[in-house]
Amino acid sequence: MVYAGAVMMLLIFVIFLLDVREEEKMRARLKGVKVVSVAAGGLIFLALMLPVAGVLTGKKGEMTDAAIANIGSVELISAELFTNYLLPFEVASLVLLVGLVGAVTLAKKKL
Repeated sequence: MVYAGAVMMLLIFVIFLLDVREEEKMRARLKGVKVVSVAAGGLIFLALMLPVAGVLTGKKGEMTDAAIANIGSVELISAELFTNYLLPFEVASLVLLVGLVGAVTLAKKKL
């Protein structure tokens, strides 16, 4: 929760750095990009909803409720996150970092 809060505050600070007037000028120039953005967002949404389809059809994972109660849900999530899903976790953190550096670079007039 602390990490998510820190990332959220960092994103808010980056938004504060952006020049709103320049953004409005760019918005007027990029009206055609909205259609592509909505289509890409829809595809990403569908890709993220594929695991939910398994829940809706009644498929269950390998962990039972008793096993989760014995291990503890926080311990289970952290063990999975830092063993099996370490690479996607690190890639997501790098993507966030590159996005923040890019936003600050675009917001700065002189470096």
